[in-house]
Amino acid sequence: MEYVDLYLIHWPVCLRPAGGPPKFPNRKEDAVPLDVAGVWRAMEECQRLGLARAIGVSNFTTRHLDKVLAIAAVPPAVNQVELNPAWQQRTLRAYCADRGVHVAAYSPLGGQNWDGRGNAVLDSEVLAEIARARGKTVAQVSVTLAAGCVFWRAVAVSWTFAPAGEGLVDHAFVVYCLVCHTILFSFAFVFPYYQVALRWIHEQGVTCIVKSYNRERLKQNLEIFDWELTDDDRLKISHIPQRKVVEASGLFSQEGEFTSVDPAELNIVEE
Repeated sequence: MEYVDLYLIHWPVCLRPAGGPPKFPNRKEDAVPLDVAGVWRAMEECQRLGLARAIGVSNFTTRHLDKVLAIAAVPPAVNQVELNPAWQQRTLRAYCADRGVHVAAYSPLGGQNWDGRGNAVLDSEVLAEIARARGKTVAQVSVTLAAGCVFWRAVAVSWTFAPAGEGLVDHAFVVYCLVCHTILFSFAFVFPYYQVALRWIHEQGVTCIVKSYNRERLKQNLEIFDWELTDDDRLKISHIPQRKVVEASGLFSQEGEFTSVDPAELNIVEE
């Protein structure tokens, strides 16, 4: 392999060397600050050398993006984040749109919360009602708000460590493979509602990362382009209680340095 299409910083945080891949659950003391300037310069060098066609970030809030954009000669092409009708990221999407950073959505169908609270997307009565009214699945409705449906087929090196050098944190864990997000968080096997969610995402101008090995479900994923949500549908979806799936609460907190939730973002509904 001579190059990758898209190379991302996986999290705005580094983990201390542990003699192997990080173990879960993480502890807050396992994390160290990310040298954003040093890492981003190394990413820019990868692009300059032709090793990556595009470079970007993942799980970055507006605060983290501010730090990158302040020093970047090449701004991030993409910010890959959790995004779906139950975690709509309005503030972050508006911020990225104003600065030319494309948003890619992982977990478009939500996911099983690590605390066992269920799937806020596929369990949504709002999406189920829309799906029943339109004869669609909930997942199809969710992809139309995140569009382009240009799937970034980035093949990044899994569990990659930052290059050592001046201004860099040695052995920093900064990049993870897009495919891993797809496998872990974007299951498309739950019926019958997923088409609704996909349609919603597509309409937002956001790239949607979906996955299935099943030929019939691959076909259904594409059946979201010949219809639109109504204004009433969009209003109902805008009022869905917001709840993040990938909280990483053992390592990240809303108040801490390594937060993955922007304080200005939508409220999280506590249950």
